Amino acid sequence: MNYNIKIALTRAKVCYSVSFLLILALIRGISSPEEIGAAMDANVALLAIIFCSDTYYQEIQDNRWEVFNLLPGRNRYHTICQRLLLQVIYISLLISLGYWVFYIQKTAYWSEAGKLRLYITAVFACSASVLFFGTLSFTLVNLFQNLWMGIGSTFLIWTILNSMAGKRIPDCINVFAYGISQSLEMSVDWIIGKLVAVIASILLIYSNKRFLIWRKKGLR
Repeated sequence: MNYNIKIALTRAKVCYSVSFLLILALIRGISSPEEIGAAMDANVALLAIIFCSDTYYQEIQDNRWEVFNLLPGRNRYHTICQRLLLQVIYISLLISLGYWVFYIQKTAYWSEAGKLRLYITAVFACSASVLFFGTLSFTLVNLFQNLWMGIGSTFLIWTILNSMAGKRIPDCINVFAYGISQSLEMSVDWIIGKLVAVIASILLIYSNKRFLIWRKKGLR
């Protein structure tokens, strides 16, 4: 476990992820506590794309892939899944702390009612986005056997879902419906959208069983 934590959460990743959340909280303008979760949702998904993309690719970069591929397939798969989930949990914990940095902008928010409900809702919604986009990025990198192609493809999907066209997708299947719902009357449809994203993430994680052996010609 300690070895996987060291591999999954490198010093560089910790530094840029903390900086990302702090900068986001300090420069992203909000007019009410209800907007904090919406402000974080798509942005932390973007962070997850970069953060989780090299979960297995690190074995390639550090020239450990030949030794790693000597492990039994089940052990190799479980190790990589553990590293991926460690990264998702880390970003979720970072979200749970970074959320309160937004309150630095408006100290008056501390006196408002319903803070805990908004906080729990935002952490759940943002964590679902992190899980989905982190897993998608990780999967596409393994599928294409190319780091930048995997990141680029995931970023394209993120851009489409975060655009005006993406807002036309029904909330019940829209991973970013939570952010849209903040400006409308809240409904439970966005929760279904997040649960669909979680289920899709589980299926993507399972699909990586067949993507974790990279041939030498595929290394780029």
